[in-house]
Amino acid sequence: MATERISKEQAGWLASEVAAWRAEGLVDEGTAAAIEGRYRVQEDRRGVPLLLFLGAALFGVGIIWLVAANVDFDEIGPLARIAGVAVVWLALVAVGEALDAHERWRPVAGPVRLLAALAFGGVVFQAAQSLQVPAFAPQLVFAWGIGALAYAYATGARGPLIIAIAALAGWYTWVLLDEGEGPSVILGFVIACPVAAAAGAASAGHFTGPWRFAAAAFGLLGLGCATVPDIADGDLPATLPLVLGALAGIAAVAIGMTRSPEDRRELLGAAGLAIAAALLVAVAPENAPDLGGGDRPSGAETAFTLLACGLFLAAAVGVALQGARTQQGSLSDLAYGALLVFLAVQSFGLLATLVSGAVLVLAVGAVLLVSGVLLDRGRRRLVNEAAG
Repeated sequence: MATERISKEQAGWLASEVAAWRAEGLVDEGTAAAIEGRYRVQEDRRGVPLLLFLGAALFGVGIIWLVAANVDFDEIGPLARIAGVAVVWLALVAVGEALDAHERWRPVAGPVRLLAALAFGGVVFQAAQSLQVPAFAPQLVFAWGIGALAYAYATGARGPLIIAIAALAGWYTWVLLDEGEGPSVILGFVIACPVAAAAGAASAGHFTGPWRFAAAAFGLLGLGCATVPDIADGDLPATLPLVLGALAGIAAVAIGMTRSPEDRRELLGAAGLAIAAALLVAVAPENAPDLGGGDRPSGAETAFTLLACGLFLAAAVGVALQGARTQQGSLSDLAYGALLVFLAVQSFGLLATLVSGAVLVLAVGAVLLVSGVLLDRGRRRLVNEAAG
């Protein structure tokens, strides 16, 4: 009979439930023994995967560092250097697949695949150096991210996907900051939010979480920049209508391809966050006042500040609630961190001329408390309706 591995906590819960079923006469001794026999307690090795992943990450970073540092290998030809790093990468890929084929060694396959994704970056940078391509070029990071992304989806491994998303996000941010101004950078950040959310909705299982985190990070970053007049102020790009149209099109296509109502609401939230940031860019006041020189904000600037704070607070609360709903703690941590940074920035911005820092913190705390109470009431109502 096939057995499933469960934790000690799950085994304790199962034992208590089976004992209750026996006491109620729902199952006999033989059936109870058969049910318990289908499950096997998994060994508690929580520290081992952490050590393996940390070791793999450090080893992979060491490979990239060794290559990017351009260590003197004059005695080895360029093709030999590329071949050497490629052999290491291919060997890691083969070892990862061999480990994944055996159930006993499957927990080790994840760190090895993570190391293989990092080693592919070493292949890219070594090839660039051997071909006299500048090491500090965004296209190298893009090639690394695309390769890691293909490897992640080919193997279904979460570690390479995280490496791929991090590399592609770094490349995208690099290009935006190099070639764009304030409004263009903000719009570039926020348009990545529904794109990443759509990729998460199209993915299945453990691939959804990293894409959801990337969507929230890009959305909060773009919206947070849009709340600062000095960043949002500037010439609006002529492509703003195209950007808004692209956002609407991405959301419409993704929603049409998504069957889950929860995923649809998540996509609508990502598109709404992006549109809110685009709205702030469109209405940002020109020539923000010099607060250090004693200037007072005008009525339009005050209205912009209040609107920006309200939109960002609603977005951060929405991300935190999404993290609680999906049991993805990293989303809630991201929302809390974004709120802290937002409060620190606004405490020295236009909002500081309207209310003191203490009042600002009290107001945000009150909003979070009310949101928590409303969320708990809604949860209990749903539980009661389901029980009824």
